[in-house]
Amino acid sequence: MSNRLSPREVEVLRLVTSGKKNKEIGSTLFLSEVGVKSHLINIYKKLHAQSRTDAIIKAHKLGYLNLMECK
Repeated sequence: MSNRLSPREVEVLRLVTSGKKNKEIGSTLFLSEVGVKSHLINIYKKLHAQSRTDAIIKAHKLGYLNLMECK
């Protein structure tokens, strides 16, 4: 597994940043809640994150997210 986030993982993380819950993210991206959770697990592993907030902070520092665009 690559340590880089996939474009889909970045999409999921952008929606997390905007405050959406897993069910809302799934509806937006046509994924099941299980699919969203799977993406989040991969994101956490790749970023060595422990929570949504931690993942957002680390992704921002690595250049995956521009927090001004995520609102």
